[in-house]
Amino acid sequence: MKLLKITTLILPILFTLNSCDSDSRTSWLPKSKKQQIADSTATADSIKAYLATLPIEKKESLKSGEGLMQVMKRLKIEQQLALQVINALGDEVELDKLRSGKEFKGLFTPDSSKLLEFRYREDIITEHVIKIDSLSDSITYAAITSPTETLYRLVKGKLEKNSTLNKSLIDAGIPSSITHVVSGTLNSKISFKSDARVNDEFEVILKEEYCNDTLLPSRTQVLYTSYEGVRAGFTEAYRFADSDAKSSFNAFYTPLGEALVSNGLRFPLDHIHVTSSFGYRTHPVTGQFKMHNGIDYSAKTGTPVYAVAEGKVVESGYDGTSGNKVAVRHADGTTTYYLHLSRIFANKGTRVAARQKIGAVGNTGRSTGPHLHFGVRTASGQWMNPAKKNMIASPKLSGERFAMLKTQIGEIQGIRVALEAGKQPVLAQKKVETKQKKI
Repeated sequence: MKLLKITTLILPILFTLNSCDSDSRTSWLPKSKKQQIADSTATADSIKAYLATLPIEKKESLKSGEGLMQVMKRLKIEQQLALQVINALGDEVELDKLRSGKEFKGLFTPDSSKLLEFRYREDIITEHVIKIDSLSDSITYAAITSPTETLYRLVKGKLEKNSTLNKSLIDAGIPSSITHVVSGTLNSKISFKSDARVNDEFEVILKEEYCNDTLLPSRTQVLYTSYEGVRAGFTEAYRFADSDAKSSFNAFYTPLGEALVSNGLRFPLDHIHVTSSFGYRTHPVTGQFKMHNGIDYSAKTGTPVYAVAEGKVVESGYDGTSGNKVAVRHADGTTTYYLHLSRIFANKGTRVAARQKIGAVGNTGRSTGPHLHFGVRTASGQWMNPAKKNMIASPKLSGERFAMLKTQIGEIQGIRVALEAGKQPVLAQKKVETKQKKI
């Protein structure tokens, strides 16, 4: 019995032997046991061979003060391909908002020589995947989004004594991260310094998304807001959602289609996606810390570029850094600049109207991909942050967009009726689909 136990312990060890003299060390075993060892070794070898054919995954996190290019270099991705991947990702993700600690994954061929996939998880429900075909080197982008549950919330409150509107909104249950949306909208119609009074009433309808019962704060939207007071009167605003999620027409409007932005300039593009902000910052691609005297908007080559206000064209031409560019001087003395254009449609000395097409997006001059660099210079010659200018696509909706607004107002009013009755509205839920496109 003891001999049997010892043999039982020895056999598993012998089965794992994989050396040149394994035959001599197992010669005393029965033939059946020798075959078992041979089969085990063959299986181990086949597993090793199979594992050697599998892609290799590498991970890198963004460090403080870095741009995405530094992550690419640590992953040993060739620079030209890295720029292609960054541009593909930049069309969907605002790279200038990436924070240190964000993780990126690269999937490589077994010998690590070729990138097959690049992945970035933006949040708990969205992952961006860029695939590179190993034969054609063509690039495909996909956004994989998990399903969420949408809930609506009606918040009512009053302007409190010795309090600001923002504080009253927070006290009523509005997340502090979006109070500026409500106050910014109402400020365009109401002078809170002179007309606001204690006990003035406000309402807000929020659209909130959950994933596995977890609230996703970054996806919360204000659908409606109103304010009523003895001195301020009544103001209400509805959120308009254009067919394009990044349309410059996405904003708040009155039931008559009037934009709730006072003295707004027009946006230079119909589609607004910021890839680089104004000011001293770490460049989202190179990682260099330097001054950026404008805003970069991602857009495809050929996308129309509009003048943001009426003015006179004071520059129209090409230089090695700016590429094709147009500069327009406006009535208040400021000058707006539009760089890296593929085409120019406005000659020096001509006058242009607000939202007149003056060029097309391009990749000329010192540029790593198609985009519009938009800059604003004051009358004294100082560069200013364009984001500090109130910008709208149109002061009033018309045509198809106004018809869409009226439909959406009806839907929002229906949501309000349901919430007043203590019920969640029953709306058609959008099916979650994987967004894909070839680069």
